[in-house]
Amino acid sequence: MSWFQYIQTMRSASGNGFFFPSVQPAFQAPLGSQEMTASGMPWTRIRSEVSWFRITTHRCPFPNIQRPIRILHLTDVHIRNRSTWLQALCDLISPIQSDIVVLTGDIVTRGWTEEAVEMFFRACPKGKLATLATMGNWEYWSGIVASEWKTRLQKHDISLLINEWSHLEMLSVIGTDDHLAGSANPKLDQIKNKPCLALTHSPAYFDQLQHPQIHLTLSGHSHGGQIRLPFLKAL
Repeated sequence: MSWFQYIQTMRSASGNGFFFPSVQPAFQAPLGSQEMTASGMPWTRIRSEVSWFRITTHRCPFPNIQRPIRILHLTDVHIRNRSTWLQALCDLISPIQSDIVVLTGDIVTRGWTEEAVEMFFRACPKGKLATLATMGNWEYWSGIVASEWKTRLQKHDISLLINEWSHLEMLSVIGTDDHLAGSANPKLDQIKNKPCLALTHSPAYFDQLQHPQIHLTLSGHSHGGQIRLPFLKAL
């Protein structure tokens, strides 16, 4: 895809939502959050922090669940080529055992290669109950056709939810299309009488997912406040 085609694709796949969610303060999860502490001299962090991995654990109440459920949330990997960084990521995540694994979009970026994507999906751990994914804006901006992406994920036992439900034993999961580049339109009228988990790429769509049965919503897109301007809060 040429740069001109890329810009045209990006334009045609934009405008459906807000690029950034509003600035919101960060809070711990209701039952606590734990994160590996980042350390090092400022110059070291400026040079190296983009390649670091930190696993954050959040504990959230979920009513009417018979036992604790462990969810592994992966998002915004932005895969392009096979690299030592991607290998390190695959080595980190592949041994993690979870009940549910979710991938909330932007797994790839412009110029992604088959080799790199297949390497990641082979290493991606599978949940005991389900492994689920949603579309992100960069899937669309990279020229991916949603139906073809769904078929690719199915080969790795990953279910792509585009405004669709997955009804598991103890809870239901709704996955929306991307708010910015897709057509997010979750069918909340299909909510069953059980606890619900919502997956959406952009937190700008949180307000549309407010429902008494939805107890947790997971998203990516803002990279955990990665973009910080001097004297201003994270975007």
